[in-house]
Amino acid sequence: MTTDKPPSGAPNPSPVEGTWSLTIKGPTGPMEATLTIQRSAHVLSGTVSGQGLSSPMGDLKVEGNKLSWTNHVTKPMKMKLQCSGVIEGKDMSGKVKAGFMGTYPFFGSRQ
Repeated sequence: MTTDKPPSGAPNPSPVEGTWSLTIKGPTGPMEATLTIQRSAHVLSGTVSGQGLSSPMGDLKVEGNKLSWTNHVTKPMKMKLQCSGVIEGKDMSGKVKAGFMGTYPFFGSRQ
């Protein structure tokens, strides 16, 4: 979770807010995921959904058009994923570090 305080006190949309469709290029082929990032007051939070599971985004950090977060998955095995990305307009690209399994690129777009 991150605090995103606009200078005027009125919430300005962050470039990360919204719903994002991502494709992760994993070792077993492409995996689809959906990020949903929303603001409550001045605090951004989100969820990650994919392969029938949904979990909160942990340690969500936003700096301009860059973001990072962690995700804890339990299936098919328990693992902590460290994710980071860059937003350019309606597109996002980045990488997912999947513990001992390596790092994999992802790309996506705002829905």
